[in-house]
Amino acid sequence: MNFLGLALTAALVTEVQGSVQDSASIGPAADRPLAYALKRLFAIGGTNGSVVELGTLHPQDITGAAGARLVLIDRLEFQVVVVSPGGVLERRAGRRGQGPGELSFPGLIASDPGGLVAVWDLGRRTLLRFDANGALARETLLSDIGLVQEMRILGPDELIFSRGRQDSLLLFRRRGNATTVVAAIGRSLPRTLENPGCGLTDLPVRAIFAPSLLWDHRAGLTVVNTDGSFAISFHPDGDSAWVARRAAVRRRSTSALARASLGTGPTVSVSGGLPCSLPTDRILAVAEGAPTLPAYARLLIAPDSSVWAIRYHLPSEPRSADVYTSSKGYLGTVTLGPANPVGFRTDGAVISLEADADEVPLIVVYQVLKPS
Repeated sequence: MNFLGLALTAALVTEVQGSVQDSASIGPAADRPLAYALKRLFAIGGTNGSVVELGTLHPQDITGAAGARLVLIDRLEFQVVVVSPGGVLERRAGRRGQGPGELSFPGLIASDPGGLVAVWDLGRRTLLRFDANGALARETLLSDIGLVQEMRILGPDELIFSRGRQDSLLLFRRRGNATTVVAAIGRSLPRTLENPGCGLTDLPVRAIFAPSLLWDHRAGLTVVNTDGSFAISFHPDGDSAWVARRAAVRRRSTSALARASLGTGPTVSVSGGLPCSLPTDRILAVAEGAPTLPAYARLLIAPDSSVWAIRYHLPSEPRSADVYTSSKGYLGTVTLGPANPVGFRTDGAVISLEADADEVPLIVVYQVLKPS
């Protein structure tokens, strides 16, 4: 594997709001510990889940909704599940089908500023909005936005979403029928692993440790990271964008770290068959590698407008998050323990996607305790 010559085809593009300027101060290289603690409130799912059985679950399948509720996609039942602030099932909405209010291939879920819950259905190319009672409030056909990876709803006719192309990842903002690019990152074309096993004839292999397009949006603020650095680009609506940075140095990548990141190999299931692990050695033999590991794996904006930049970590390493604000830049680093944050409830509780001892998806909600 080549860890020296990975070439990205593009960098951060000019933002719609105007030029991006660095912050006046740069955060320290060493972590500044924050005395936050995560108190476990409840968990749903798992092998013996009484609230909902989760066969598969992805970060884009979960969101926080009005009244500190938790809302998720049940892919086994093709339904939207609403969970109370105390972890009790409140209601289900939708069913499998091609008609109004029905789900064909749910892609992701997002909360609506008006109190609705929106589901992007890839099969129908439709955005479905459900009210607090689970009734269908509105459907919008969006046949031109492609294979969406993440989405946030900004208003009745406005949204921000990301999608991938062979050579790039892009972040778009759409108002009515007008779509503009907010940010983009280029990426090298995947290499092909022929006859990898598991019933596959070939497998596209992306570069290991290459930077990704990380972003989030909440209440008029968009944050972005595209180059894998210890930096957050803040884009407040109607104001100039700026960047908060840390002086921390990213780790150099090695073949040993690449092997550790893959573990026993990616697991796939072909045509509904049993899960099968792809061979790590063969993937490493064809994969390109970035010269350094990315600083962050995910960006999340909390209800208090602080930004939690979830640090990139290998499976055996402890989890942590750098916390930034638009006024002070880097505040400090939070130790996460077992938590794997994928979002926040409206009351500030952390939504974590984990797994039980049988590797069945588990959603855990934690209260964030801060020093007085």
